[in-house]
Parts: sequence; structure tokens; C-alpha cells
Amino acid sequence: MKKTLTITLLIFALLVAVAFVRPVSAAGSCASENCADSCEGNCEGNCTTDCCPAQLTKAGSETTCYPSLESALAASSNGDTVKLLTTISLNKMLDIKNEGVILDLNNQTITASGDFVNSDKNSSHIINISANNVTIKNGSIVATNKSRHGINVFHATGVTLKNITIDHSNAGSGAPLVVNGSSVKVEGNLNLIVGNNSWYGVNVDPKDNTQASLTFEKGSSVKMSGNDKLKAIVIENDGTDGKTSAVSGAEEAGLAIDANGNYVVEKKVPTPETPAVSTEVENQEKDSTPKTGKINLGLVSIISILSFAGIVAVKKYNK
Repeated sequence: MKKTLTITLLIFALLVAVAFVRPVSAAGSCASENCADSCEGNCEGNCTTDCCPAQLTKAGSETTCYPSLESALAASSNGDTVKLLTTISLNKMLDIKNEGVILDLNNQTITASGDFVNSDKNSSHIINISANNVTIKNGSIVATNKSRHGINVFHATGVTLKNITIDHSNAGSGAPLVVNGSSVKVEGNLNLIVGNNSWYGVNVDPKDNTQASLTFEKGSSVKMSGNDKLKAIVIENDGTDGKTSAVSGAEEAGLAIDANGNYVVEKKVPTPETPAVSTEVENQEKDSTPKTGKINLGLVSIISILSFAGIVAVKKYNK
């Protein structure tokens, strides 16, 4: 009996142990404590976001998990899509250097951490894009007092921002979006949140005498909140050799142009409401005497009837 009980307990303990042991070799699923080793291979939809926050889908449809967004972007090439699987905090600037990459934020958020490196102003932006034909879409960028620009596009063409929110309300300095000697187009919604240390919403600058342009595609919209005293878009035109800045589609996207050629949030003046005319007053205006006339005729009729009745009664009494 004791031997049977002992064996039963051992089997039970073994089953419990197996249930709680973490697998060590599942491809792309963070199978070990070493994320870098466990996030290799075909994901097959099994990425665990605590250890593998990003996945890379090659143009040929192969998908691989990566232990960091930086490593996924480093392994990407033209036509690839890097998808963020969870909200992350960065300790240093995310520099996108590979041409033609799509960064799908997947409705997640990238935030500058409390340890964000800001020793050099040119490397203290949350995201820097220095490659052509890069797309960032569907998510939010959040600055802290350690970071500068939210997204800085530097000497890159064909960059697309689609359905992006840049929260710059707690930033140390800079702007939510800076277009430095680059061409950027906006699709969908661009939501800019500025703070006390923000310079403006967007800066378009022909940096180092290169052309700079910002285009709002048809159907896109731009909103800015947090400080209505700041300009939404500041345009620099100090380039030489005809190198200037150009902004198109901003008014259709919801901004207004000021006297200096910059763009501000359009302040819509409410249309004053026309006071409603009451039915009683309206009826009185249509006919000023009907009520009085009707009342008078009624009184006359009553008086006549009473008078006639009185005469008849007097005659009967005299008889």
C-alpha cells in the first residue's frame, strides 16, 4: 500500500513539473531565457511579445521573430515589413537605414525611456529615417524629457507616414516631426500633440541646400493640440541654388495658412444662431385683431340674448 502511494505521489510530482517546465526549443517562441537564441527561425504566429517584440516578414512571405525592433529592422531589406507586436520603450534613437522598409506599428506605441541617450542632439530623436521609400504606419510615438524630435527625416525621399500620432507634450525640445532635406507624404491621419518645450508641430527645411517637401495626400487630415499658440507647420526657405521647401494639401487636410506662409490650426468661428420666433408672436404678426374681434362678437351675442330674455320675463310678469 505504501509503495503504491509513493509511486502515485512521484507520478503526480512529475506531471506537475512537466506542466511548469518552459519548453526550450520551440522555433520563434521565446523558448529559453536567452531571447536572442529563442527568437530565431520561423515564427508560425507563435511569437511571445515579452521576449520577441518584433517580427520580420520578407517580401517572399517568410516571417521571423526578433528579440528587438532594432534587430528586426537591421535584418530587413527593400520590400520587407517589420511589425511591432507590443508597446516598447527605447533607450536610444531608432535609426532606419534600410531602403524600402515598411514599419507597421500595429496600433502599438514606441516611447523614449527614462534612460534614453541624449548626449548628442543629432542622435536624441526617437526615430530617425535616413533611407529612401520608408513607410511608418498605424501607431504612436511618445516623447519624454530625454528625447528631442519625435520623427526626424534626414536626406531621404519617398517617405510615407500613415495614421501616425506623435505625442511631443513631454519632450525636452524639438518638434513632433522634422523634414530635413527630404520628401515626405502623409496618408490617413496625422495627429500632433505639442507641449511647452515644443518648437512647433512640423518643420520643413531644405537642410544643406537640398529640396524639402511635405505632401498631404487626398483624404488625409492633420490635427494639432496641446498649445494653440504654436504654428502647425513652419517652412524654412533659406536654401541656395533654388533649393526650397514646399508644402501641399495642408489646407485640404485641415490647416490654414498665415501671413508669413506658415500653417496654423484653423480656428473655426461658430456661426451665430438665428433667434427662433415663437408661434404666438408669429401668429400675432399675421393677424393682430382676430382674437379681439372674436371676443367682442361673443360678448355682444351674450348681452343680446340676456337682454331679450329679460324683456320676455318682464312682459310675462306684467301679465
